[in-house]
Amino acid sequence: MFCPKCKAEYNPGIVTCADCHIPLVHELPVPVHELKHDFVFLVETMNLSDIALIESVLRGSGIQYRIMGENFNLYRPLVEPVQFFVQDDRLEDAQTLLSEMNLKYSGLSISGSDS
Repeated sequence: MFCPKCKAEYNPGIVTCADCHIPLVHELPVPVHELKHDFVFLVETMNLSDIALIESVLRGSGIQYRIMGENFNLYRPLVEPVQFFVQDDRLEDAQTLLSEMNLKYSGLSISGSDS
């Protein structure tokens, strides 16, 4: 377990950083400057349901992806969106998969309808 803020590593079973007082995560997010150039921006959202859905669809389709801000969304909700990046050679596949879904940026639909 790791603290997403100070990057301290904790033993299993500990759920909160003793210094930062925020929830620990299983993996540290990959900083933007460390992303390989073959990953490109796909989509961003603050909707927790859509975050889980996007991860599930990408994982199920075998599309490698990176997420930026997933952990910050837990303790700074509605401040920073979660951003998804996919390998550039799979961008079109990922866009096609997501185009069939009614994704929401936050609690409101991107298209303006909540149906």
